[in-house]
Amino acid sequence: MRIDRKTRIVAGTICLIAASLVMGWFAGRYVPGEPAMPTADAREVLAAGSGRATESVIDFEPGTTMELPALLQGRAHELSDAAQDDLPERAIGSFERMGLWERTTPRLDVTATQVRIASVASFGELNPPYYSWDKIPSDGKMVLVTVSIANASDERYEAWWATLPTFTLWSGLLAADDEMGAGIALDAEAFSLLNPSEGEQDISVDLAPGETQEIVLPFRLVSGALADPSALDDAKASDFALQTSDYAANATYRLWL
Repeated sequence: MRIDRKTRIVAGTICLIAASLVMGWFAGRYVPGEPAMPTADAREVLAAGSGRATESVIDFEPGTTMELPALLQGRAHELSDAAQDDLPERAIGSFERMGLWERTTPRLDVTATQVRIASVASFGELNPPYYSWDKIPSDGKMVLVTVSIANASDERYEAWWATLPTFTLWSGLLAADDEMGAGIALDAEAFSLLNPSEGEQDISVDLAPGETQEIVLPFRLVSGALADPSALDDAKASDFALQTSDYAANATYRLWL
């Protein structure tokens, strides 16, 4: 298994933007210690958030299906105004060429079929290429959410990790503002390893109308991303929700795990 070049480029760009946005917010929250492994920075895993307050939150109970309408998403909506002002024209052009600046996803039905929580160290041992990019072994846990995605629209749906609905992992345990797009960001490198793409287009999801496919959505959780860093040890699946937003309706959808 490998991490494709497009994943590296897009993940790198997004991480740089997210890190710069979270840096100011995160100042003063880090609590030094003496961990057995290096302590990961919360800026590596937290989504920056759009800065927009959601007008409504639609919650789905564990074991149910999250029925998503067509969602207006993309970096044009998911990045704050300040982040967009600082974004080079070249970066905007790259996002536009890859269909990431503004997009509408079709109607999808999403069901969580399995949730696994493992240490980052054990995940890296099972998936050695995970550390071949810019990641190093560190503390933290991987939350692996297996979902069944059904195409509820009338058109074929093809997507790679960055053109799927923008999923984040949400929890009241997080030291993050409750705004649209906030939470733990999808781990792009882990996604590429767990969901090998087909062909040169790096397509991971390919669904005709009515078809269903299972994929694994991985999220890297570190102690510094929690309001109480000690809560990491006891974190369980029911503490979290799979979250995505519709920027046309200012609505946030949460499927509790």
